[in-house]
Amino acid sequence: MSELTMKDFPLWKWVLKLLAGFVVFFIIYALSPTLGYIFEDVYANAFGFTFAACLMLALYYGFVLLLEHRKPSELSYKRFLPDSSWGFAVGAVFMCTITLILYLCNSYTVVECSEFYFGAFFNYFCFYFLVAVGEEIIFRGFLFRYIRDRFGLLIALVVSSVVFGFVHIFNDNATVMSCLSIAIEAGLLLGVAYHVSNTLWMPVGLHLAWNYIQGVVFGYPVSGNGSDYSLFVSEVSGSDIITGGEFGPEASVFTAVLGVVASILLMSFARKLKKG
Repeated sequence: MSELTMKDFPLWKWVLKLLAGFVVFFIIYALSPTLGYIFEDVYANAFGFTFAACLMLALYYGFVLLLEHRKPSELSYKRFLPDSSWGFAVGAVFMCTITLILYLCNSYTVVECSEFYFGAFFNYFCFYFLVAVGEEIIFRGFLFRYIRDRFGLLIALVVSSVVFGFVHIFNDNATVMSCLSIAIEAGLLLGVAYHVSNTLWMPVGLHLAWNYIQGVVFGYPVSGNGSDYSLFVSEVSGSDIITGGEFGPEASVFTAVLGVVASILLMSFARKLKKG
């Protein structure tokens, strides 16, 4: 099987494939959480979320194989553990750094520590894994990759980041500024993570840690959406510009700045590794 690049397809075919992948997987992703709510048991729900995520990965593999005439190297099983681990580490350090900044600004306070409940921890982990897989397939696997491979990295980062950011306008407590912030910090960093690794595993791991630690560990709203369990019950106070307000720290100016810095550092670190 000869592999084709995005530049090998006529423009109309490129547009058609991009729209087909983006729209079809957006619909699948929107419907996928229902598999996690079939039963009331948290472990059965966790299985449903995980099954939905694996199903989307399998469908993506088949889509690329059939319509792009290549095996999707971005789903290389050999890169799953190292790339997802690196991504998770970057996401965890990022959220811990934001929390430290807010704490030093007297804007983040732990009110109490919740009793550890493994079922809730595990269930939310599987739920955010589903979120990470679905959104990374759509925004990095299709939108970013298609544009980068045809028009270059810069255009791909700008377009995919803006679209990713403003899709969140439908979330609770979202504003234009919160969407711009997500575009600048998360859209940019996740695009760079895909670019430097050329796998979906690094942005999936980063996205998972970002949401999971933000909501389930530190008790923030995740993109405007609250959760019914977190390890730390927290209180956030101060200007919305600093804290992100009801939307959560993703709308904070500190998060936007740190996202840009982290993206530059990740890109520089990857280039040094390649030269070495």
